[in-house]
Amino acid sequence: MKRIVFAIICSAFFAACSSAPKRAMLVRDTAVAASNYFETANNELAAGDIENAGQNLQKAYLLATSVDETDLLCRISLSAMIYRLSVAAADVSAFSVRSANHEVPFAGLSSEMLLERAREFAKRTERTDLLLQICHVYEQKNVVSKNHNTADFSKAIQVLNQVEGSLSKEAYYLAFLHRTRGDVYEMLGNFSEADRNYQLAADLHVKNRYLYEIGIDWYSSARVRSKAGNKQGAVEALEMALKYDRDAENTPAIASDYFAIARILAKGNPDKNELSRAIRAAKWAASIYEAGYFTSQAQEARAFAAELEGAGQTAEDVLLPEEEK
Repeated sequence: MKRIVFAIICSAFFAACSSAPKRAMLVRDTAVAASNYFETANNELAAGDIENAGQNLQKAYLLATSVDETDLLCRISLSAMIYRLSVAAADVSAFSVRSANHEVPFAGLSSEMLLERAREFAKRTERTDLLLQICHVYEQKNVVSKNHNTADFSKAIQVLNQVEGSLSKEAYYLAFLHRTRGDVYEMLGNFSEADRNYQLAADLHVKNRYLYEIGIDWYSSARVRSKAGNKQGAVEALEMALKYDRDAENTPAIASDYFAIARILAKGNPDKNELSRAIRAAKWAASIYEAGYFTSQAQEARAFAAELEGAGQTAEDVLLPEEEK
């Protein structure tokens, strides 16, 4: 009888042990936090918030380093390369962009050094071939961004065409390839191909819900349409950019869209309606800039409106958003 009772107790004990939660064999808390900072930083880069993008990329990098997350470190380094190019394009000293702990994000690292660091991380991952292909795309972006007069644009197109097939399942990086190729075609003066590639990027960004990127694609389309002399098409592209920038509540981008509309409408020999609309667009851009505390940009937009008014044209102070629908 005692043996039976003992057996029952043992059975109950082992049953309780087998039903207990299994111990975790994989912890991802730090890697997830790093990924969140990385995603936020990419959105900030797209929104033109360079300072915060740099800070969050640095945080992502440090966290990913602490757990040796090489795949993520490769991708962070590529975005850091874009951050470095953005700092240069904005004419902002990298050493004036301070992080929360008063360190300069990626201090002393050029875009070339960050690209090389990305390659080294790629070689330590399980996706070496794919990540190195992505690095090729970023290399072309770096070359054409920094060497407008000496870059081999034909070679850049060739490299991007060769890499494209490898990125069919990487929507974010495939869209980046399309946009980069659009930039190259723009520099070659092939505005129709540039526009086509920006549209391919926009389609991918919409399909995969990269909201902050879509406005950039349409703004880029507007730019090359304007260069091609297609004023109406350029304005239509900016109206699309406005839609997505409003959806993202991206204040400086919204204002920039309106200001670009003003500039395009005022090109060439605008008629009375175009000039009136351009003035109102510039003034509304200034109001949006002021609401977001972008003082210098607001002053530039108001000065542009005043210049147009100086030609004898007058307009209402505010361009109503419904005029852009």
